[in-house]
Amino acid sequence: MQRLHVGDLCGVIEQYDLPYTKIMLPMEFEVDRKTVSPLGIEDKRWEEGQLLFPQRFPRAVVERDKVPLGPFGIAGQLQQRPYIRGGNMFKASWFVESVPAVPKGARYCRHWDLAATKATGRTGQAWTAGVLLAELNGEFWVVHVKRLQGDPDEVRNAILLQAKNDGHGVIVSLPLDPGQAGVVQKRDMLRLLSGFTVRVERETGKKADRALPLTGLCSGGLFHLVRKNDPLRDMWIQPYVDEIVAFPGSPTKDQVDATSGAYATLARGFNYFNNNYHRSDLGVGVAREEGFGDSPNEHLKGKRGQGGARRAYRRQKNF
Repeated sequence: MQRLHVGDLCGVIEQYDLPYTKIMLPMEFEVDRKTVSPLGIEDKRWEEGQLLFPQRFPRAVVERDKVPLGPFGIAGQLQQRPYIRGGNMFKASWFVESVPAVPKGARYCRHWDLAATKATGRTGQAWTAGVLLAELNGEFWVVHVKRLQGDPDEVRNAILLQAKNDGHGVIVSLPLDPGQAGVVQKRDMLRLLSGFTVRVERETGKKADRALPLTGLCSGGLFHLVRKNDPLRDMWIQPYVDEIVAFPGSPTKDQVDATSGAYATLARGFNYFNNNYHRSDLGVGVAREEGFGDSPNEHLKGKRGQGGARRAYRRQKNF
């Protein structure tokens, strides 16, 4: 069973729990993945690292073949894993635990990684992904992820609706395309998001390089997932974890890149009073979208009432 990525044929079978029998025999035995099938087929090995067929592939041959394969090839070709054991850049153990809520006083940013193609069913097709990230005292929380595959108009409408749902307390962050096309896109998005705090900035470097600061946060226990224990509101979590654990070998990288963008905005100290942001003079409006209704504006409402939230926004706007 060769594995290529989390969205390959085997991954789809596992995701939808299709009626197939899984027989997995890795080259080097892993005790926690021993195969025992309903057909009576059982991996007879018992020691960690035992070879599958030492008469045909002795240890010297296996070690020789590992060199050109590299870590990702070893995982997929020899060990039948879609990613390195325990995770690639991001370890699976970092995302086992979650928290129910973000502490009050946190700053919020939703960064969008953009795509503009409708779903075709093709594996690895890009998504538009908007990751809502919160920060307080150098600690970060992933609160929600919005994903879609749609044409440019559908993407624009989704971004606007989500901004209304998030509220004016959330920075909207967008990537800037190079050249004249980027200038036109920037003006279009600023008009669309009139009334919201918007950051539009060109991204540089490779996706993996932009994601590197997040690994330190994760390993240090400063990066958390917010789980509401509601199947509808938490349905974004498993696809998010699948992608980030397989990254950079995942078939799609949109959610990780959106997380990197949100982190860059919050970590650089951008806020409502920073001139790098574009503001307009429209009033406050909040819409609701099914699946996520935790607007950070609710923290303001809890402290000062809805009128206080509006007054706070006007002070920010007019600074």
